[in-house]
Amino acid sequence: RCKVRSCCFVNLSVISELARGGMIADLIAILGSIDIVLGEVDRCLMKILYVGQGKALAAHTIKHEPIASIDLMERASSAFVYWFTSRFGSDKRILTYCGTGNNGGDGLAVARLLAEKGYQVDVTIIGDSETGSADFTSNLHRLPFDLCNDPIIDDYDIVIDAIFGSGLTRPIEGFIADIITSINESAAITISIDIPSGLFADKHTQSENIIEANHTESFHLPKLVFMFPEAHQYVGDWCVVECKSHRFALSS
Repeated sequence: RCKVRSCCFVNLSVISELARGGMIADLIAILGSIDIVLGEVDRCLMKILYVGQGKALAAHTIKHEPIASIDLMERASSAFVYWFTSRFGSDKRILTYCGTGNNGGDGLAVARLLAEKGYQVDVTIIGDSETGSADFTSNLHRLPFDLCNDPIIDDYDIVIDAIFGSGLTRPIEGFIADIITSINESAAITISIDIPSGLFADKHTQSENIIEANHTESFHLPKLVFMFPEAHQYVGDWCVVECKSHRFALSS
């Protein structure tokens, strides 16, 4: 549990206006200079980082804990699964869409861990699995069941979105946009791992091809975009799942 020393509440409309005006750097500086309590994020003090800073935090944790990147991914996925199993029973049919980057690796690990707990989970890979990241490939090899190549979304109660993470830099187009539309039009509860696919993490997204999640479980820290009022339709109810990032890096 964190000890709260001081805090202030930030007007989200002010955040949005700063972001719309292109003053992201000023906004980051403001948010980084104060302690912020946002919603019900475990009542802990939160920092908000650029995407690059978030990657640096993960790299620092890997180097100085030390811990292998695949084990850090397992830790994050286990935290997600703890959140998930405390809210949804094993009677729910789950479809996990995984990209081929590290967000997809998270999705594969989550699917495996849920299956080990008795959940009914299918996994569909979006993209060429032969060109996936190292941790994606490791988790693909660990998957204890066959992939589902042609799922019918309406057969599932829950869709887990692990297509794209916070490293996305361009709008989604083509067949992946069609998949996102199908997910958004389905009756399934949609849960995004770390960030809804298609949403840029620290700037406005000029696209409609974005997952409209009911829940978003962010690793380590919230994303800046979560503060933008217009992002709520994509992010839904969000919270941060603790991955035990290196505390020295967070405090510096």
